[in-house]
Amino acid sequence: MRTQWIAIRTLHSAVKGLDERVEGMQVYALGTHRVVLPPNRHHFRRVIPCLRCGGDMVEHRVPLRHPQDLTQPHHSQLCTRCSQVD
Repeated sequence: MRTQWIAIRTLHSAVKGLDERVEGMQVYALGTHRVVLPPNRHHFRRVIPCLRCGGDMVEHRVPLRHPQDLTQPHHSQLCTRCSQVD
């Protein structure tokens, strides 16, 4: 219920729960985008590929505050596993 309310309030669209998890968080589909709602947060974050291994990770730097945020290119990041290798 909370997830749908936040999705409609901030992104003006409902989300659909998927049977997958990234970094322990439930993944939701919002059109062609995959997003998560971190615990105790009021804005969704995008699920993006790791720059090095291509695995799923959460884009923590940029919260999705408006529907237009989904059209912006995501910031490339390394997952925690790849960043520890350096």
